[in-house]
Amino acid sequence: MKKSNSLTMGRGFDFLKVLINKELLSVTTLSKETDTTYAYASNVVKELEKQKLVRTKKVNRTRQVNLTKKGKEATNYLLNLIKEIEYPEVKK
Repeated sequence: MKKSNSLTMGRGFDFLKVLINKELLSVTTLSKETDTTYAYASNVVKELEKQKLVRTKKVNRTRQVNLTKKGKEATNYLLNLIKEIEYPEVKK
């Protein structure tokens, strides 16, 4: 049985929203900004990296994370969709 990504991706969107306005963040900072443990943040980042939504690089002893082009497009799409749902235009 394949493990479901629903919890990871639900929380993953929180990570994407934080990253959309940042150039590069460490996993430690990302865990603090999303109010999660380092271990959980690291697992979510690995999952997002598998889906090619983020990329990581090692800088000294820290793992830095940023959005890929696909990650930026997906995040902007979801943010716009949420905006439409929350503030639907009145159609005549």
